[in-house]
This record gives sequence, structure tokens and C-alpha cells, in this order.
Amino acid sequence: MKKRLLTLAFATFTLAAMLPGAVNAQTTTTDAPATDEFKPSGKLWGYAFGDYSYKVHADSTGTAGKRTSPGNQYLGQAKDFGSFAFRRIYLGYDYNFAPTVKTQLLLAHESDATLAADGNRTFYIKLANIRWTFAKNTDLVVGSQETPGFPMLEEKIWGYRSIEKTITDFRKIITSTDLGASIQGKFNDKGDYGYNFLFSNGSVAAPENDPYKKLSADVYGKFMDQKIVIDLYGDYNLSKRTPTEVSKATGKLFAAYTTPGLTVGVTVFEQVQEHAVTYTESGSTTKLNKNAVVFGYSAFVTGAIIKDKLNFFARYDNFNPDNSYNSSRTYSAGSSYYTTTTGGILAPVLENFITLGVDWMPAKNVHFMPNIWIDTYSNPAANAIKLNKSDNDIEARMTFYYIFGKENNNIPNKL
Repeated sequence: MKKRLLTLAFATFTLAAMLPGAVNAQTTTTDAPATDEFKPSGKLWGYAFGDYSYKVHADSTGTAGKRTSPGNQYLGQAKDFGSFAFRRIYLGYDYNFAPTVKTQLLLAHESDATLAADGNRTFYIKLANIRWTFAKNTDLVVGSQETPGFPMLEEKIWGYRSIEKTITDFRKIITSTDLGASIQGKFNDKGDYGYNFLFSNGSVAAPENDPYKKLSADVYGKFMDQKIVIDLYGDYNLSKRTPTEVSKATGKLFAAYTTPGLTVGVTVFEQVQEHAVTYTESGSTTKLNKNAVVFGYSAFVTGAIIKDKLNFFARYDNFNPDNSYNSSRTYSAGSSYYTTTTGGILAPVLENFITLGVDWMPAKNVHFMPNIWIDTYSNPAANAIKLNKSDNDIEARMTFYYIFGKENNNIPNKL
């Protein structure tokens, strides 16, 4: 799989050099005016979303360090816990130096990433980059920027980041931003086909702490007057060479059918985490290393009930932390998705996520969204005391979301 991903990255970079494209159609920078009337200018924008949430049900294992759940912000809450919370606050500024040179700065508060030592909310620098359109339909972007993983296409077509992250973001498989340099473009002026190639630190917003870099690339196509969208993504990130090589290689396919009234999308991904798991075979004391193979898929539907006033959304995810897990083995070290279950057995926890709700828009760029949020769990370890089949975390939520200085991307078909 590593060779396939590196080949994809090399091919994408070669295409970028041979067939200059335009700025990726999903960038968030402001459009520059025509050259003959250009004046340097900037634009302040932002948005925020949060909820009142109420814990309807909590799983039976409690929170005594017995397991983790990547992305589940409600895992540690007891039944009947209720609270108001911001999950994201953005404040951004886009500036055009010239018709072909733009810059972007974004400060962000994320509920799962930016809390001060005293527990108060703080901001961090999420985006800080400069974009140069150096050839027709081709951009060079340098700095902290969106990755090709999901922000540019998949997340915008899903349209409800205010409800939940896409599956690879939710489960910490692919990051939304990184610091590096990228080539972005499209193969025709309309943007029916395009590519993104990123060479980056792999450390997201934190300073780099190793000499290795991450390669990420995607190619996409939009067919039938852009109603059908297909996006193929891959990345490779080496993080250690000795005493054993440690790396992550990811492949993802996203496909969607999108119209103003109805959007349907499907994502399938696999990530190979090299030498992430240590185990012994039955009857042996010799420790062996193997790769963890993380697998998941997601399907969603969104649509309009009353145009520009009332929408609906629904989504289902299936997440397997290690598709190669064998219950006859004894695991002494697992990937970041393994956990110690009741009975002291180290094993992955399989999860299914469901959300559904409606989106009421009393004014442009203002949303109130009653929704249900459900994450269910099961343990494949045959020799462990399993989680109950009914184990889950269920939140009833009233989500609010408002935007200023920026086009509303929370309506289906807003690409």
C-alpha cells in the first residue's frame, strides 16, 4: 500500500507540473477583482457553533481508564449530564496583495483541542498561509493550510461540520490542516477535474519534532454537470526508523451525488499503521510485531424540506480500529485505538455512529438544529468480558450555528 500511495503522490505532482490548473474550487480566500481595477483589500469573517446537550444514555463501562474512543467528546459524561458548550469558534482574515497573491489567517477555538491550563477557552493559529497563482489554473500555497484529506471537498458536500466531523476527522485518521507547501489546481476553467499535492510536517499545529515529512495527495472529478463527485486521496507519514520502522499510510475514496434539493455521499477508508501492535501467539512467549489495519466507512444524506428554511440530515459510520485483529492472540501493546477492556484484555473497540436531525434557518447564515447523536460500542475479544450489546453514548442536542462575512456552506450543493 505504501508504494501505491507514493506512486499516487508522485503522479499528482507530475500532473501539477505538466498541466497547470486554477485555484482549487473549494478554497476559502476572497476572490480578487479584475487586474485593471485591482486594489489591495481584506475581509474579516468568522463563525461559531455549539449546543445545549443532554446525556440520555451512558455506556456501562464507565470512565475508569478502561477504554478510549477517538473523537468522542461525550465519553466521560455521566447519564443526565447537560450543558451549554461551544465546539468551535473561528475568526479569520483574508487579504489580497495582488490579483495573483493572497494570504489567509485563521484563529480557532476547538473544544477538544484548545483549553488553557486553568480550563478556560483559548485560540490557536489554525491557518496562516500565502497563495500564489503562478500559472493558469495552478496555485502554490505555503504555510499552515487545509490538507487534501477532507476539508476541500468531502466536508463541504457533507455540509454539517457543525453537527459532526467527517469520519476520518472524527476518528483522528486524517488531519484538517498542516504546515507545509502544496500545489493546488484544476484541469479546466470550470473545475470539473482537479488535484492537490501537499508536502508537510505531519504535526498539524504543533512545531515539528522529527526529521520526517508527510506526503498527501488527492485527485477529483465532477461529472454530469458536477452532480456526481468522486475524490481519491492518499497519504504517507514516516515517524520513526529505529529500532523498528513506524509509519502510517492512508487511502480514501469519497463519492457523492449532490443537487440543491438532495445530497447523498459515501466514504470508505483504510489506514495501515506499521508495527503498531505487539502480541504473542497462543502457547508462546515470543513477542511479535504487526501492522494495525484501521478501516471504516460512512454514508450520509442531506436535503431540503422547505427551500432555504428547513433541511434534514442523517448519517451512519462504521469504524473498526484493527481489521486484522485476531482474538486467539494475546496483545501486550496496541495501536492508539486499542484499549484495556473489563478483564484486563487489550483489544480494539468497534464503534458505530449515527446522527440525524433537522436544520431550521430563521435568517440567512443562522441555523438551529435539533439532533440526536449516538455512538455504540462492541468488543471483539473472545476471552474478555464484553461490553453489553446495548452499550452506547446518546446525546440529545440543540445545536446553534451562525456565520458572518462568509458564504453559508451549510446548505447542500454549496461547493
